[in-house]
Amino acid sequence: IGSFIGLIIVNLLSDTKGRKIALQLTLIISIAGIYVLFNISSVIIYGGLSNSILCLIVAQFMLGFGSYPIIPLGYTILYDFVSDTFRPIAVIIVNTVGYV
Repeated sequence: IGSFIGLIIVNLLSDTKGRKIALQLTLIISIAGIYVLFNISSVIIYGGLSNSILCLIVAQFMLGFGSYPIIPLGYTILYDFVSDTFRPIAVIIVNTVGYV
């Protein structure tokens, strides 16, 4: 649910306010979600058995909201910076390096 809502909101924000703001927002929300998941809910200490299920739900929502829109946003930023003749090669390079 968080990734779907994040994809819609970040797409609208990217079109209206700019891609830099949208990228910064997604990174901040992802980092906050990681903080909530690993510090507040004590996943590391309890091995995944948190005291609060609500805390885990909020953390997973934040991670989905922040991390999923980074993928299409990154490709859009790549398309903005690369010329038309080099775009297919740039996409191949990004996909190849991403899996290595």
